[in-house]
Amino acid sequence: MDIVSTMKHMMEYFIPEDSESSDSLYHKSIGQLAVEPLVDTLDGVEFTKEEILAVLEKFDPSKTPGEDDLNSNIILRIFKRFPTFFTEKYKCLRKGYFPKQWKRSIIIPIVKPGKAGSTEVTKISTY
Repeated sequence: MDIVSTMKHMMEYFIPEDSESSDSLYHKSIGQLAVEPLVDTLDGVEFTKEEILAVLEKFDPSKTPGEDDLNSNIILRIFKRFPTFFTEKYKCLRKGYFPKQWKRSIIIPIVKPGKAGSTEVTKISTY
């Protein structure tokens, strides 16, 4: 398999075509929810500073940071210094809006030695 074929195969795997015509009823209902603003959470309660801190403390500090270069240690330190400011940012969860920057990712292909002709592709999540 040449580099162009390999890249095409990886792109099809990591970024599959998203077509509404092939969506199941379940996926169509999820898609509809995604475009409607979230008026209220299920229990109607905002996230607390304690809940956010508990989640941040579970992050693995050895994981590679995202595009913003902020690893979990930095985020945790920012939260501890400015908990109210940080907590306000989570209102996007309630409103169902996420900034475009939060939706970006970088795909780095790594070919393992001895696997040059392999079509096996796997995803590794940092979260």
